[in-house]
Amino acid sequence: MKKSAIFLICLFASLTLLADITVYTPAQVAPKDGADYQPPNVLLDWEPVAGGIDLHYDVQVSISSDFTDPILLTTTMSSINTSELLFDTQYFWRVRAADQSGSSNWSPARSFKTADVVELSKPKKNGTDIIPNIFLEWDKNSEITGITHFDVELDQVNTFDSPNYHRFLLPFVDGINKYQMEDLYFNVDYFWRVRAIHSKDTSEWSQTWKFTTLETFELKRPKDNAVDQNPDQELIWDKISGVNAYLFQIDLDPNFATAKTYETINDRANAEKLHFGQVYHWRVLAYHELDSTEWTDPFQFTTIDHVNLLQPEDGQGGLSVFPTFTWESITGITSYCLEIDDSPDFSSDPIHKSVAAVTTSKVTYSLPGPALDSATTYYWRVCALHEYDSSGWGQARSFTVIATGLEDPSLNAASVEIAPNPGSGLFTLTISSASPALLSVSVMDLVGQSIQSLEWNLTQGLNKRVLDLRDLQAGIYLFRLHQANAVVTRKLVIQR
Repeated sequence: MKKSAIFLICLFASLTLLADITVYTPAQVAPKDGADYQPPNVLLDWEPVAGGIDLHYDVQVSISSDFTDPILLTTTMSSINTSELLFDTQYFWRVRAADQSGSSNWSPARSFKTADVVELSKPKKNGTDIIPNIFLEWDKNSEITGITHFDVELDQVNTFDSPNYHRFLLPFVDGINKYQMEDLYFNVDYFWRVRAIHSKDTSEWSQTWKFTTLETFELKRPKDNAVDQNPDQELIWDKISGVNAYLFQIDLDPNFATAKTYETINDRANAEKLHFGQVYHWRVLAYHELDSTEWTDPFQFTTIDHVNLLQPEDGQGGLSVFPTFTWESITGITSYCLEIDDSPDFSSDPIHKSVAAVTTSKVTYSLPGPALDSATTYYWRVCALHEYDSSGWGQARSFTVIATGLEDPSLNAASVEIAPNPGSGLFTLTISSASPALLSVSVMDLVGQSIQSLEWNLTQGLNKRVLDLRDLQAGIYLFRLHQANAVVTRKLVIQR
């Protein structure tokens, strides 16, 4: 009997102790009390508490602070999302924990306010020079979630009731808050606004923002008033997104009265076969299927009028009888013409050489022959050609040929006379030599093929030799004298 009484006393004490064990009230974390601009599916978060295996949390959300007719939510997690709360509305919320032993007290009520309107982002308010395929962007921080659609309006009037009105109902995709326009008209004011929608409510419209599409754009290169431009000069302008192609014009007339119009899909194009030394005017417009920009402000440039010579420099001496010439390259041509003469006005049948066009920054050309005369001053000049025009010659340069290692050659251009020339084929040569010498003589046709070769021994002083070419046909031949490193070349004209 005594043992039974002790057992009952212990059981009562245990039940009394268990009755004193309670579940603690959760501490709220987010949103902060008084938070603003919360999405309709705002995340309610609190600190978890200890409890039994059936621990869960009860949440109340209400538009009244006394939680009249609240929204009831239950979860075993320490947070929960609401669903489709009304826009621009103040809500109160609280949470308690519960398990098999009972429920905690409700947490203190916190308030938050749902988002009222969508905030616009790009293009910036009153932006100008906007491209025709601009992205309309809003809610850049992706704060409005828990909706089904964004409703977007665009118009050319701020009342959104013109014939050009556009509306786009866009299904909501988390993190994607933009819409790309296409083929907007150029130089037009556009107004736009956005609102959010779910099945239970629609937000107010955002602010109405305006932007203006571009009217035209700018040319880049060549710079306005650029000079010495190539006849295939590359024209470059601003690249405009959202257009189909560009039209460009280039003309000698600043009013483009005679201009041809060319089309390209790129933001650059090469002119073709421009004339040398001319002032050209150019402009560009862009277009898409519905509209085109205005023509750009025109630029002008001047094409190069002559070839810039590099080497040999004017007055340079000591050059080889087979000299090398260098000049600045011009693009957009078919060839160069090199002239070399011992007359500054190039009146005594200059040597003409056709040099192919190159794409490098300079042209280097070595004269293959015939060899130039030693101790002789020559003049050289170059022009550029294409099928429609040729450049001017520019300023000619002079140079002097002296055979390498021969400081005072006894054979030079002034020491050789030929008579008669033209003649019937029998020529008398008078050669002045400073010392006895062995002279190599050759007769060639105009392409350099040898016809006759012989050697003459010269004595000091005047030497006369007869050259008999009467068996040759009438025409022009080259007569070359070669002594050591000195060379003299003359034309022989045979007439019948």
